[in-house]
Amino acid sequence: MDTALFVLGSLMAYWLTLSPLATPWFGIKLIAILVYIALGFVVMRAQSQAVKIMALCAALGVVAYILLLAHYKDRFVPGLF
Repeated sequence: MDTALFVLGSLMAYWLTLSPLATPWFGIKLIAILVYIALGFVVMRAQSQAVKIMALCAALGVVAYILLLAHYKDRFVPGLF
């Protein structure tokens, strides 16, 4: 499901001719989705419970950032940085 989200975001960028250089918030959002996917792999594959919990917390933080990024459409979310 997460990979589909990334693929659909990339296709949307292609169809709407959104360039990550012209609209940096969109490119950062796609990178954040990749980070979220990678953290999901860490949660599933880690042996240590502590690593799983840290990766889960980080993934939830990335999701919050993605939602704020989508709302404000600015890479520097007000009140966050």
